[in-house]
Amino acid sequence: MSIVVNVNCTGLKNITREDPLYKGADINYIGDVNPEMEVKGELKEVNKPKPNGKFLWMRPGPAIYNMVGELKKEKGFKFWLKTKVGKPPVLASMAYPENVTKIMTNRLFNMGYFNSKIDFESDTSGKLMKIEYDVNLNTPHKIEAINYHIGDGVLENEVMELDKSSLLKIGDTYNLEVIKKERERIEFALKDSGYYYFNRDFLYFQADTLKENDHVNLKLKIKPNLPLETKQKIRLNKIYILDDYRINDYAPDTVLMKGYYYISNRHIFRPEIILSHVHLRPNELYSRKLQYRTINQLMNLGVYKYVNTIFNRDSISNSLNTTILMTPLKRTSISAEVNAVVRTTNYIGPGVRLTWRHRNLFSGAEELYINLYGSFEVQIGGDSLNTAIETGIEIGLDIPRPLMFKRLTLNKEFIPRTKISTGFTYYRRVELYTMNTFFITYGYNWKKNRKVSHRLNIADISFSDVSDQTEAFKEYLENNPTVAVSFEDQFIIGGNYMYSYDDLSNPNKTHTTYFNGLFDVSGNIAYVIHRAITEEPPTFEEPYTLFGVPFSQYVKLTPEFRYYFKLNNRNVLATRALVGVGIPIGNSRVLPYIKQYYSGGTNSVRAFLARTIGPGSYYADIDNLNIDQTGDIKLEVNAEYRFSFSRRLKGALFLDVGNVWLSNEDPSRPGGEFNFNTFYKQFGIGTGLGFRIDLEVFVFRIDLAWPLHVPYLEENNGWVIDDINFFSKDWRRQNLVWNFAIGYPF
Repeated sequence: MSIVVNVNCTGLKNITREDPLYKGADINYIGDVNPEMEVKGELKEVNKPKPNGKFLWMRPGPAIYNMVGELKKEKGFKFWLKTKVGKPPVLASMAYPENVTKIMTNRLFNMGYFNSKIDFESDTSGKLMKIEYDVNLNTPHKIEAINYHIGDGVLENEVMELDKSSLLKIGDTYNLEVIKKERERIEFALKDSGYYYFNRDFLYFQADTLKENDHVNLKLKIKPNLPLETKQKIRLNKIYILDDYRINDYAPDTVLMKGYYYISNRHIFRPEIILSHVHLRPNELYSRKLQYRTINQLMNLGVYKYVNTIFNRDSISNSLNTTILMTPLKRTSISAEVNAVVRTTNYIGPGVRLTWRHRNLFSGAEELYINLYGSFEVQIGGDSLNTAIETGIEIGLDIPRPLMFKRLTLNKEFIPRTKISTGFTYYRRVELYTMNTFFITYGYNWKKNRKVSHRLNIADISFSDVSDQTEAFKEYLENNPTVAVSFEDQFIIGGNYMYSYDDLSNPNKTHTTYFNGLFDVSGNIAYVIHRAITEEPPTFEEPYTLFGVPFSQYVKLTPEFRYYFKLNNRNVLATRALVGVGIPIGNSRVLPYIKQYYSGGTNSVRAFLARTIGPGSYYADIDNLNIDQTGDIKLEVNAEYRFSFSRRLKGALFLDVGNVWLSNEDPSRPGGEFNFNTFYKQFGIGTGLGFRIDLEVFVFRIDLAWPLHVPYLEENNGWVIDDINFFSKDWRRQNLVWNFAIGYPF
């Protein structure tokens, strides 16, 4: 029996010695030349086929593929399991080392390693086969000179002017990909300055190698006998704008407006709004950049399904007539979404959302939306069953321009947006309390470039009311007066600013980063006004009020940094560091509950249930009462090594470190205050492994975690590594934490 299980786990079932399983190939670099990382990456990329993924001694892809067996129909769970999770075994007969050698040699030549030599040999052992490639590199050729031989004087001067930003530099290693990108750069730059008919294929680089010093001279030339218009700058003539184009039943009206021929059938858009996003100008030179900017901004208005530009040559004036065709989306729409709600607090359950949209409320591409949502959730994990019910409504207006702060429009590449929203949320923790929250926000979203974005909420106002408290929860609040204050009815009257830098979407970079910083303030203006009127400072017993309700006053800063190291296409080291500091000031002695930090849960320290760590070394010994443990300060660091079993099935090994603390001492929660001399001893630390099923639309994640350090334990200073015993039922019940979630933790 044990032999059968071992064969199945290793994925060797049905594999023969005549056609063994392909284990992969190693690339060995021999000789005196040590290649750059880019070269190694290129050869690794063409080193195909890729062997089946391996975890420890197992190959789950082919093991699952073989386990399912023959399929009787191309649908159902077995079909999904075999074709999406399982992977067919990669056999030695699928490897063609002669072809791979030729491709590698070609790649090396294109990267400047001329006349390099590659040998290979295969090693077969039982039902497994491996290939060894030996690569002997010559010294790479460097660029010694770059000369221009365009022939046309005007065009040659234009190209030479572009030399200042050339991708090709004297002393760089010859690289065919860089040469191709340089041709693309020249083409785009020329098109942007009026050369509409010019194409990168008209250019070619001639390389002359110098054997005596491993250098190469590049000559940029243009193909002969090109049509005359390819070397001429072209101006735009008439520009036609069709703001509601439809193929059928189209009888538009045409109006000459600001030099444009504005054409509309239903007149549902204000022309000045549409024209403000058209950057092509009559009688000016054609510009590829302005063409793309026009298309992008019109699409980003959110009211168009398609935007297309058509250019037709006017042979008399040798110019271009331009037509901009815009096909609108439906003006109103209703959508319904049924989903599984999976929160970071380990609550899971069904949810529903209904959305009504009006995409052109005031004929200026403004979008009015109304969201109705609700969910019923049960918290998984822990010793008691906890349920929560949430319903709410949100009404919002999205305006594709700033109502104030006109300087936000200085960046022509992206449209700044004004966001206004209001709503109400009903949240019921069945075993504890009910919280009703009213909110209203007014702010702006804008982008500096594709990586940097900003969000400024000038007004972010909310009112929270806690009611229907259970007797057990009331008793807890009586014993914890500071916590009770955070649950009191209160106004939050403030604003916030968020800065984001996102470089994670770049697939070609080995090192990518992400930064998000949130600055949140509340109550300061209201405090100054009250102080000026009353001249008496507030006290904790008698704070300043608004309509008879106290308002919160605090300053909050939450920076988060992520760094990803991409080892290859299948393996990534992902890290995150998060710092949160909230300081209650003036009118408040504690942050409102909804603004406090917590630790533990599916996206935090996964070895602990959500909101169960801290604050500090404090332990809330509350029988059958799941009270959230929160704080004013948060420190957290996460590291996750991610790898792939197959296209759909991923794995991860992770380490989480974090906790929350109080900014002020609380006698009812001893050990909870942040102290520079002790905080580093109070981290909750956990580790574990996870599996992810990538369904393209979303990623379903399962993480199994267990603690290494428990901050509230005194024995062994909280370290529980020596207690780990996966064979003990009691240990597993008390320490293993399952986390189910949608998406990656960071």
